[in-house]
Amino acid sequence: MSKLNLAISIRQKLTAAFVIVSLLIALVALSAIKKQFETIERAALLEAEHLATSVANTGMDDVLNKPKFLQDYINGMHNLYKRDIGIVDIHKRGVADADVKEVNQIFQHDPDNEVGKTIIDGKVRTFVELNALHAEGAKQIVVALRKDQSKLESPIVGAVILEYTQIYDELLDAAKAGLYFVIVTGIALVLFSTIFGTQVARRITRRLRELERMVSIIAAGNYSTRVPVQAADEIGSLGNAVNKMAEALALSHARQSEHAHELEQSNALLKQEVHEHQISAEKNETLAYYDSLTSLPNRILFGKLLDHSLVNARRYDKEIALFFIDLDRFKYINDTLGHEAGDELLQEIGTRIKSCLRESDAVARFGGDEFVVLVSELDEIGRLDVVARKILGAIGKSFMLVGHEFRVTASIGIATFPAAGQDAQSLLKNADIAMYQAKKEGKNNFILFSEALNTNSLQQLALESSLRHALERGEFELHYQAKVDSRSDSVTGMEALLRWNHPDLGMVAPMQFIPLAEETGLIVEIGKWVLRTACMQNVVWQTMGIPALTMAVNLSARQFSDAALLEDITSILEQTGMEPALLELEITESMLMQNIEKAIQVLTALKNKNIRLAIDDFGTGYSSLSTLKRFPLNTIKIDRSFIQDIPNNMGDKTLTKAIIAMGRSLNLTVIAEGVETKEQADFLAEHACDELQGYYFSIPVPADKFTALLQTRAMPELARAREEISLR
Repeated sequence: MSKLNLAISIRQKLTAAFVIVSLLIALVALSAIKKQFETIERAALLEAEHLATSVANTGMDDVLNKPKFLQDYINGMHNLYKRDIGIVDIHKRGVADADVKEVNQIFQHDPDNEVGKTIIDGKVRTFVELNALHAEGAKQIVVALRKDQSKLESPIVGAVILEYTQIYDELLDAAKAGLYFVIVTGIALVLFSTIFGTQVARRITRRLRELERMVSIIAAGNYSTRVPVQAADEIGSLGNAVNKMAEALALSHARQSEHAHELEQSNALLKQEVHEHQISAEKNETLAYYDSLTSLPNRILFGKLLDHSLVNARRYDKEIALFFIDLDRFKYINDTLGHEAGDELLQEIGTRIKSCLRESDAVARFGGDEFVVLVSELDEIGRLDVVARKILGAIGKSFMLVGHEFRVTASIGIATFPAAGQDAQSLLKNADIAMYQAKKEGKNNFILFSEALNTNSLQQLALESSLRHALERGEFELHYQAKVDSRSDSVTGMEALLRWNHPDLGMVAPMQFIPLAEETGLIVEIGKWVLRTACMQNVVWQTMGIPALTMAVNLSARQFSDAALLEDITSILEQTGMEPALLELEITESMLMQNIEKAIQVLTALKNKNIRLAIDDFGTGYSSLSTLKRFPLNTIKIDRSFIQDIPNNMGDKTLTKAIIAMGRSLNLTVIAEGVETKEQADFLAEHACDELQGYYFSIPVPADKFTALLQTRAMPELARAREEISLR
């Protein structure tokens, strides 16, 4: 929109506003005039009705039979009031009239028969009479004439017709002065409003055009221009705002001029930075395909290499192999020695793996402690064994980290094309399945993928699905294994062991479902069920009169790290009524060593509840004597791996004696688990091991059978168990 159009638009809006005001004034004036005419009409009608009623109230009965009387009365009224008055009978025939020619004539000057209607219903009516005598029309009123005018129920015998035009004219003349004043005043107000509005609109638009012109000058760059402020109104405020804006623009322009030279210098530096950023971007693009720690190809680049190898293998009918390598116990080293040592270890592992491969092969780091190897142009499957053993041997060599010598092992899963997969995704998945199987079979080895492994993986998924419903379906049960005094053979306590009685598979081995429960997190709820059931059973045995014995319950790694552990155990003890001193929680040594400070904090809280604490599988977690002293323990359980070759293995005998001596020096109860022969029991008793546990004394049995064992103090059951063991 142009400046002119904008100004005209504003002026038109203001003018229109004042015109509307003028029209409103005119409407008010016209309404007042109309009201005045209506008032005059109403006053004339009331006076005429009053006069006509007075004529009708002449009062005597049978008045129509006295025509001479009526005519004289009408003449007198006409002479007095100068009104045209007439009386008709029921048939509208003239009885008396100011115009004697109308006497004995049928009244026909009311085109809508208003006289006849009044004679019928008695209502007062008006009409305009048009005839030779009243060419411009005469206002007439009709009033019913009754036989007895004082009674409304008296029959109507005729009607009185009275002209009230003169009454109306006289009242109109009296009101003319007021009407003229209203009309003149209305016209004057309309004219004033219109003229005043036009002037105001013109003045405002003139100031706005001037303001717009000054703003255009400022916008063109003349920041010294100032708008003249003529009045302290809204337009004046706008002018002041524009002046302030001009001052700010002038100051900003001055500052920009001051920095112009600096910007020119910065421009040269910016070009240099852009060039450096381009170089950096090229480097980043390269780094996007390589692991920043080991400088080996990463997952993205390895995927491209694998896809390219698969294309060539299909084209030339070749076989390729994919190795999935995962380090064993890397987390322990990382947590113990710190991330810097862990990073150094990963770098060395990458270098060692690469040294085992040909130029045509590739190794990549997928993240964490996972590496993958692509062996292309595979001549024979037998060569995979050589490569895998070479890699395991290289990884298994000792490392020097932070001044200490360490060794790590790895588990390798191998998948070949086309036997184990037709695409990259299938090869990676199947190599991963084979790697996990290698870990299950003892680690530090390799497994070649087969369909049997895939079937086993599907079975694991089915087992996981069943495991999720086992607790709610009541498929779990507890078996109990006795712990006996090494000197007296008396039962000192028991360990609660979880069993899963699957409706289709029967008894599922703990080694099959416990790790699965750990991975899925179901072990927390299952663990709470185990603890609650074991405590309830212990209380039941006490109510049966069996002496109070300690109940040992294993805690999983997930349970031990659960924030609600202490709260859950406290709640279960209160619900079951179990004495805290009779509960012994078994935690593996490796669980404690993962985060020593956190472990001490949790164990101390449990100890404060008067709960007994034991280290299970002791001797496999690499804890030192100084570390062990920090834990508030009651018991250590020697791992069965040290017991099984006693008394034949001198190394195991020496280690076992050392563990017993260490436990006694720390005033701890020492328990040996996995005792299966008389020779093992005798050796442990001879070297002051406090308690023994194993098949030599009792296999794990359900609660009812263990009840019988407790009631007989285990003599028949122990003898039978020993005979079964000796026959094996």
